[in-house]
Amino acid sequence: MELLTGNCPNCGSVYRKNLRDLCTTCSAKLDAELALCLDLLWRSPTTTTDELSHSTKIKKSVIIQFIREGRLPKNCKNLTYPCECCGVPIRDNRLCLGCSVSFAEVAEQLSSKFVIHQGNGYMMNRRLNEQR
Repeated sequence: MELLTGNCPNCGSVYRKNLRDLCTTCSAKLDAELALCLDLLWRSPTTTTDELSHSTKIKKSVIIQFIREGRLPKNCKNLTYPCECCGVPIRDNRLCLGCSVSFAEVAEQLSSKFVIHQGNGYMMNRRLNEQR
């Protein structure tokens, strides 16, 4: 029987592998931080991400992780994180609506320049002007 172990990405200690990929100490700390955030949001649902981080002394990156994972209530409208492209505050997904539309337009422009041919079981992209 093999015991799967690893190093905790937070503290570096050796731990037995689990679903959270954290040692028990860091896992308990993360649970306590989440409980603290939920408690403060219960009392003040209009708190912003920055205010929550400042009030609880929890890193903003941890709070953003909680928001992205859906662990904090969706009815707290002021909990936001930055768009990965332009930095505008958003509440869902990875990109704001503007960046999503821009990426979709660029993807459409690029896809119109290529056509997909199937031959010999492989998919190949060729430019339209390079067709034989």
